[in-house]
Amino acid sequence: LRRFSEMITQAVGTDRVAILLLEGDRYIQRYPHSPETAPIVTLAKSDPLVQRLLQVQEPIVADSLQRRRPTEERLVLAHKMASLKTSIAIGIRSREELDGIMLLGSRLTGRIYGNIEQNALQKLRKAMTAESS
Repeated sequence: LRRFSEMITQAVGTDRVAILLLEGDRYIQRYPHSPETAPIVTLAKSDPLVQRLLQVQEPIVADSLQRRRPTEERLVLAHKMASLKTSIAIGIRSREELDGIMLLGSRLTGRIYGNIEQNALQKLRKAMTAESS
């Protein structure tokens, strides 16, 4: 997880990467695992962010949620991502199951995660999925 996180950090220039893995009925942060510096993120399967990632294959981007017409779902997702200090959330899948979630913070440049970065993240996510299978 450390190596993959470092690759993502370099690829998109983010300030942080958190990787949550499915354990029972929850997604629990397994990288980085340092409760002294930051609380461990835990998301229930019923969490709106998890439910959305279960429904879609593409990343959830906070900037896109804020620019589109507000709906109750978008407002809830935007609030959740803001509370997690997350700019983009990506599902980690194997055999179409949601085995994990990758949360990325803001980009160091201050720029948004555009289509180029989202596509790169999707390719890296697929590579991670293939490597872990």
